[in-house]
Amino acid sequence: MKPIGAAADLSFSDSRFDTVIDYTNQTIKINDDKAVEKDLTNALLVTEKAVKNKNQKGLLIAHRIFYDLAILYNDYDEFGYIKYGNGYSEKAAEEYLKK
Repeated sequence: MKPIGAAADLSFSDSRFDTVIDYTNQTIKINDDKAVEKDLTNALLVTEKAVKNKNQKGLLIAHRIFYDLAILYNDYDEFGYIKYGNGYSEKAAEEYLKK
């Protein structure tokens, strides 16, 4: 996948990935909704794998999971990558993790 836009300047050694991983772990611990827990766990695992493998597609999937959770929480339309809410559409994350 050829980097586009801001992704062209992406550094997988960026410490912000550690921050995202830490915050996601903390949020999973305090969450009491099983669907949200599943989505956050998927986002965490996808982020970790993407950073380890320096894979932009994985970061895109993780971004869409976080985005969908934020958008749905705020009552907008989502990409469809999450379990929380009206659907069970985490297929892209699960397929990515299987590879």
